[in-house]
Amino acid sequence: MANTIDTSLLLSTYKEAKSKTGSNDLGKDDFLKLLITQLQNQDPTNSLKDTDFIAQMANFSSLEQMTNINNAIEKSAMMQAGMMIGKKVTYLNEEHEEVSAAVDSVSFKNGKTSFHLDDTANTILSSSQIIKISQ
Repeated sequence: MANTIDTSLLLSTYKEAKSKTGSNDLGKDDFLKLLITQLQNQDPTNSLKDTDFIAQMANFSSLEQMTNINNAIEKSAMMQAGMMIGKKVTYLNEEHEEVSAAVDSVSFKNGKTSFHLDDTANTILSSSQIIKISQ
């Protein structure tokens, strides 16, 4: 009987396993799924105590409220940034000189706000670069 080598175990054919999960953050839907799974798989002779269930529901309610507050804050920040359109902003250019231009538009991407200026260079600024706002 001859010894054989499984080619799938060779280093040249090895592929690193990739994570199949979305993100590392758990949201309210994930929390609710965990709670439902826990209730479905609990030991019938030792079921979840009322106080434990109420505590978990309170945690879920708190999580939902925090999510709603976070969404409201994000919408408020977007509205405030939108009010910058048409305003004149001043920033320091690469030569550390003060330059002013009107805000033409505002964009939101990956949780960051960018201000697009109405100038010949099509300058894009973050809020931390702005040193003055005027009419």
